[in-house]
Amino acid sequence: MKKHLTLFLSFLLFFSCGNETLKSEDPNAIATERAEENFTVNARSAYNFDELTNTAIGYDNNGVVELGVSKQKVMETFIMFSMLHNEELKPKSFEIITIDDFHYLRFYSEDDIVSTIALIKNDNDQYITGRTVCETKRCADGGGCIPNGDYCTPCVRNDVPGDCKRTTISEP
Repeated sequence: MKKHLTLFLSFLLFFSCGNETLKSEDPNAIATERAEENFTVNARSAYNFDELTNTAIGYDNNGVVELGVSKQKVMETFIMFSMLHNEELKPKSFEIITIDDFHYLRFYSEDDIVSTIALIKNDNDQYITGRTVCETKRCADGGGCIPNGDYCTPCVRNDVPGDCKRTTISEP
């Protein structure tokens, strides 16, 4: 019996000391951390990014564009868009870029082709993808071929017109 009591007290002491760090943490910090985790999960689950154009993709987080969907979902949606529009693009990656205070989603494909779509901030601080995708090889590292409404800016390299291709999808 004495052996069981000693074992029980040792067990109790072990767990009470192990939880001391939890008791000493600031409860407000723990609540804030949990709220931030829940916001991120809820923000991501609020988006259904099945279409590349005219679709909510993210939100403004203190001036930074945050995706509301996984990177894998963005790539899958771009691949489907490419297949539907008779493109033979093989995307490798994408990033959010900023040019002249405007945000864009830029896809990098094999053969040095880039495709760019505008990210438009709505009144709810959500970012919606634009209707126009601009694609180029010649101006892949700059010089134009950026969505500008339903059109693309001209692609000009060394005073020679480029190869900018525009795909504009009507609104649903």
